[in-house]
Amino acid sequence: MSKENIGAALVICSILCHAYCYVYWDNYTQFNIYYISIYAMFYCLSLALSMVANRRSLKVASGLAMTISGYCLYLEFAGDPSDWEAWEIWLGGLIIVQGFLMVLIIEKLKK
Repeated sequence: MSKENIGAALVICSILCHAYCYVYWDNYTQFNIYYISIYAMFYCLSLALSMVANRRSLKVASGLAMTISGYCLYLEFAGDPSDWEAWEIWLGGLIIVQGFLMVLIIEKLKK
């Protein structure tokens, strides 16, 4: 399976998931599922984009989008950052590091 097909499957799955959350968002009261689906969709789109990116500028842009959307996704689950304990702050930092590591791993796999 080519990386373009995998990227296309990621994009289609994320759009379908977002469409589901758009319709049924009021059934979920513990989390704001609509925002979670948006950040997850951005994450999947940036992951698919980083898989096919060849130029440095596109690699950097997709890596930043993946990192920011991953951190925003974490914020939706972890809640208000002013109420965080030390382990939640460290976990947020690790999620940022994970975004950059994902880009490096994808680049290594592409070579």
